[in-house]
This record gives sequence, C-alpha cells and structure tokens, in this order.
Amino acid sequence: MLLLLKGVTGFLPVAYALVFSLYFSFLYGERRPGLERVGTVSLFVLLLVHLGTLFLRGLVLDHCPLVTAFEVVSFLALAIAATHLMVECVTGDRTPGIPALGLAVLLQTAASSYLGYESGAPEIMREWLVPLHAVFGICGHAAFLTAAGYSSLYLVLYRQIKRHRLDHMWRRLPPLEKMHRMSFWAVGIGVTFLSLAIGTGWGRAASRGWPPAPLISSGVSWLAFGSLLGASRLRRFGGKKFSVLTLLATALDLLTLFFSEWFHRGFVEG
Repeated sequence: MLLLLKGVTGFLPVAYALVFSLYFSFLYGERRPGLERVGTVSLFVLLLVHLGTLFLRGLVLDHCPLVTAFEVVSFLALAIAATHLMVECVTGDRTPGIPALGLAVLLQTAASSYLGYESGAPEIMREWLVPLHAVFGICGHAAFLTAAGYSSLYLVLYRQIKRHRLDHMWRRLPPLEKMHRMSFWAVGIGVTFLSLAIGTGWGRAASRGWPPAPLISSGVSWLAFGSLLGASRLRRFGGKKFSVLTLLATALDLLTLFFSEWFHRGFVEG
C-alpha cells in the first residue's frame, strides 16, 4: 500500500499539468464544446483521485493527512482546483481557471517532492473537530486565492480592452461582467468555508474553556472579504474596483496566514 501511495502521489503533479495544458489549449484552439467538456470531466476525475490519495495516506500512515506542512500544501492545491470547478459549473466558463490550475500544479509539485511518509500524529489531531476546522479553513483561503486569480485576469483583460490591444488569447476569455461574477462567486465560497472554520474553532475553544483569541487571523480575513461582498451588493461598485479590492484582501489574508501559527499555537497545543 505504501508503494501504491508513493506512486499515485508522484503522479499527481503530472496529472495536474496535463489538465492545466488542456485548459490552456482552450485559449488558442478553436472552440470545441466536446473537448471542453472533456476538460471539466478530467478535472473532476483528478480531484477524486487526489482526494482518494489523501484518504489512502491517512489510512497507511495512521494520521489525518493534514499534519505536516506539505500535506497542507497538497490539500490547498486540491481545494484551489475544486473551487474553480465549482465556479465553472455555476458560470459555464473554463478559461479563467488558468491561474488557479497553474497554482495547483506548482503547489502539488512541491508537495509531492517533499512529502514524508512517517506514520503517527500528535494526539490533538485525532480529535475530529481539529482537522475539520483545518479543512474548512484551507478551503476558505483556497477560494480567496482562486478569486485573486480571476481578479488578476479581469484587470489585465480590462487594460487590454482600454488600450485596444486585445490579441487572440485574451479574446477567448469571457466578458468582463462574467469575470466579475466568477470572482464574486469564489469570494462567496471562501467566506462560507471560513465561517465554518471559525464556527468549528469557536466550538472547540468553548468546549475547552479557552478564549477565542486564536481565531483572530481567520476573523480578520472573514471581515475583509465579508465586507467586500456586502459593499459590492449595497453600493454596486464595478468589477474593476471589486477586483482591486479582492487582490488587496487576498494580500491581507496571506499576511494573516503568515502569522497564523502564532495565533493558533494555543489552539493546537492546548
């Protein structure tokens, strides 16, 4: 089983690269709905294989596959690709997934290259609420990174249109309005998962009689992106401003993640 686990883990970066190449080809080749459906199905199957690999890792190594840093990196790659697939199914647009899938390739390549295979885990990770909190949190941050990818493409496309320099590749992207919608959906997914992460973290802290201070990092990101969604609905500002604010909020989110180990030390070690 360990040999099978190592083989599938090593294959994942190749599989992600192949799916990325397929999606990238949609920007250059003729539009073929049948081939595009193959891309969506391929991504869905890849996500199932990746998820199955993480479950297999947990069984073989007898621990939740979120214990080490590179296990988290692997799950982050999975969550980013899954976020795009959800947004793609809602909007019907595939080409804006290029940044998300490209990031997934890089993250999974790093994870597969440096993952260890030591068994066992800290006792704290065997409490079901702790890994559940971690899963929700990673999914939330992954959705924000995906939204940042859409927003970056939106701003580049906006600039291309303003300068009347729209080449073939950029013409294959959806209209700006749809790009804005995709970013909005991704942010909404992120806020939903981060709300669940805060809720589970709060529940465990309350059960142990701890103060909720370790949830500050998640709370800051939730407030930033939640305010962005609310302001977008109430003030109805345009896609350009929404994209810029999404990138700024994502930078803030990454900054809080940088300090998250310090913020969550009491939560994990308690």
